Parts: sequence; structure tokens; C-alpha cells
Amino acid sequence: MKITALDSNSKKPLQNQDINLQIRGQNSGSLTVKTDKEGKFWLDDSYLGHQIASTMGCPSSGGSVGQFIPATDGGRLVVVCTKEKATAPAGSHK
Repeated sequence: MKITALDSNSKKPLQNQDINLQIRGQNSGSLTVKTDKEGKFWLDDSYLGHQIASTMGCPSSGGSVGQFIPATDGGRLVVVCTKEKATAPAGSHK
């Protein structure tokens, strides 16, 4: 089945990204998938009906476990993204 991974902030597809999934159901566990240029990834049909969630944030931004959704063909998994913290330039101490 094909599922689209979306950035929680921009609601845009996460293209060419590795995403760690947490899976609940008969075949519970975790696995890593890679999205394609459209932000989609393939998940084996043996996970159909299981609950899946992202266990990582967007690249280089932290993040947390997202909401679990049913694993279905055409599903949309929102990956929780946190905005990067602004840092002061080096040498600028207050």
C-alpha cells in the first residue's frame, strides 16, 4: 500500500526522507521507510489495518511521536515537525 508522509507545519509532502515508523497490531514493531519524490512510501500489505505513527520529527528538527493512523492504501501520515530554535551568531553573548 502507498501512504503519503506530510510535514505537520507546512502540510507539504516530505520528499526523499527516511521516516521511522512505530506499528501497532498483530505485527507490532518499528521500521524505517524512505519517501519518494512525491512524499510517498510503500508499506507491505501485511500491515493493512495496523496502526502506524512516525517516531521521529522532520530532519534536523527534533519532533516527537505523531498521531497513530490506520495503515490503508492512500493514507496520509502527518509527521510531527518542530520549528528549529533560533540561535545567536557565534561571539554574540548578552
